[in-house]
Amino acid sequence: AREDGQLLVPDRMTISWIDPQTASHDQLWAWTGDSGVVERVRVMHGQAVVGVRRIRDADRLVAVDLEDGRARWGRDVEGRIETVRPAGSAVLAVTREPAALHLLDARDGRVRVSCDVLESAWDPFRRVRLPHRTVAVTNGWVWYVDREGSELRAINSTSGEMVWSEPVVTLNEVLPLAAAGGIVAFAEMDGLRVMDIDPLTGEPAHSMLWAGDLAITSDTRLWVSRNHVFVLEHGRRRKAQVRVIRVDRSGGRLRLSEVRTVGRRELSWPLGSDHFVDGARLSPKGLVLTGSSSGGAGTRTATAWTASSGRRFAWSDRRSGALETLRHPPGRYGRSAHWATDRGLTFVPLRGGGITGRR
Repeated sequence: AREDGQLLVPDRMTISWIDPQTASHDQLWAWTGDSGVVERVRVMHGQAVVGVRRIRDADRLVAVDLEDGRARWGRDVEGRIETVRPAGSAVLAVTREPAALHLLDARDGRVRVSCDVLESAWDPFRRVRLPHRTVAVTNGWVWYVDREGSELRAINSTSGEMVWSEPVVTLNEVLPLAAAGGIVAFAEMDGLRVMDIDPLTGEPAHSMLWAGDLAITSDTRLWVSRNHVFVLEHGRRRKAQVRVIRVDRSGGRLRLSEVRTVGRRELSWPLGSDHFVDGARLSPKGLVLTGSSSGGAGTRTATAWTASSGRRFAWSDRRSGALETLRHPPGRYGRSAHWATDRGLTFVPLRGGGITGRR
């Protein structure tokens, strides 16, 4: 999103700036290859990095100038690109088939390093592979779980050098991992491990275990925002709860305390047991979650709320209708897209693969 409120959105073969208030759009760049679909776009390092999904050829990353829409560089990436994000002066792409991470120089697309990572978990309920949750970035250091799921590692995003590693135990191929602001958190069998990272070496300066009773499943997710760690759990019958853990790093020590558990009653819907949280974004006020449930005739209903970074839990926005989830890129499968803002969620409906406005 730009300062004027316009959003840069992928739409099958193009990326465009749209104004949610007026529904106007201005195409910035178009994919002109023989085959491929624009699946994602991320603005970083003063440019838009576009992920193009190709069936017969390798997926491709393209860096696009934000002013004139010209391609600065392009690079084929082995595997299916799942996420793209900044990592120091690099572009981090995480792929599946094979599961790997790739660090590319943001200036010219040169590959700095590629590493095999743990394959994403299989969700037996939806019978799909879930997005990768075992790769995280903070202060230019990339953290990931190795292919065998036996070791947690940290690498320098500039040199590609591994700076730290430690054995870990994954449960059914699941080890939720998150990092931000010099904090790395991951769920293990004994609870939640939180580490304060030395900004110069990338190694943990302090480490502490929050020995809470975590229900680690394929849907367990973590987020780090400022001095809080959010833990999303799904228990019996897919009912969800969010735990908010405060991280205190004052006085050269690391202390953890549970601020609040947003329980099943507060996250309940008047729907059946197939209702689950399927999307989440961090906003300046905390964690924005979206939940959905399959209905009759292939319809989906959705609800959104915000768990603020503190003691207060507040509803910020509630919508019903077809909701685009994080598993599918906007403009391809769903009829609307959403973005986290400081007011909750901004919804932009998509009609026939085209952007039509805001609701």
